[in-house]
Amino acid sequence: GRFTGGVTNLETKGGDDKFKFTAARFFPTFRNIISGPIDSFRPRVTFSGPLLRNRLFFIQSFEYRFTRARVPSLDAPRDNTSSESFNSFSQLDFILNKNNQLKVVAAIFPQKIRYAGLNTFNPQEVTPNIKQRGSLFSLSEQAIFNDASFLSSEISFKTFDVDVFAQGEQPLTLLPDGNRGNYFADTRRRTRRWQWQETYYASAFNLAGQHSLKIGAEFDHTGIAAQFRNSPIFIRRRDNTLAQRIDFPGP
Repeated sequence: GRFTGGVTNLETKGGDDKFKFTAARFFPTFRNIISGPIDSFRPRVTFSGPLLRNRLFFIQSFEYRFTRARVPSLDAPRDNTSSESFNSFSQLDFILNKNNQLKVVAAIFPQKIRYAGLNTFNPQEVTPNIKQRGSLFSLSEQAIFNDASFLSSEISFKTFDVDVFAQGEQPLTLLPDGNRGNYFADTRRRTRRWQWQETYYASAFNLAGQHSLKIGAEFDHTGIAAQFRNSPIFIRRRDNTLAQRIDFPGP
C-alpha cells in the first residue's frame, strides 16, 4: 500500500526556446557556524532549453540533500544520525504538430539514513540503517481536437525499494537505563507499479452556466515482494536478570 503509492500524475513545467540555468543552496551549514562538521548541505541545479528550436525542449534538475542531527545526551563521536539523498529529474517535451504534444519523464530518488531513531536509550549500535531507492518513468501524449476538446494519454512505471537492517548480528536487549545489542528486524521490500491512463476533456458548453466534462479510465498493475527476518528480543531487569524473551515465528 504505502510502498506503491497512489495514482501518479506529473504536472511539470517544461523547457522553452531560451537556455536557462539556476543554482541554489551551495553553502553548507556547519555545526559551529563557520567550522566543525557539516550539519546540512542541500545544493540544487536546474538547466533547460531547446534541443530543436520550436519543437523539442528539455529540462534537467539535480538535488543533493545531507542532514545530520545530534543527540546531546550521547557521547561524541557516536552522538549523531544522518540522512543523505539524491534526486534527479529529466523531462523532454516534443511538439509533434499544432495538435499533438509528447512528453517523456525520468526521475530517480535514492536515500539512505544512518542510525535511524537514535536517542538517549538507543545508541548507534541499537538503531537500524535504512536504504530507499525509487524511480519513475512516464510517457504521455496530448491530442487536441477541432472542437477544442482533447485527449490525454499516459503510461508510467514506478519502482520503490526499502531495506531496513541492523548494525550487526547481536540480539537486542532492552534495559531500564538504555538498550544494547543490535536492531532486531531485517526487512527488504520491492515494489513495481505499471499505470496506464486515458482522460478525455470535452469542450466547454453553456447550460445555466459554463460546464466542462471529463471522462477517463485507468489500468494498474502492482507487484510487491518482501523478506522479513526477526531476531529474538530480550527484556532484562536492572540487575540483568531475564524478565521476558520475545521470539518471532517464521512464516
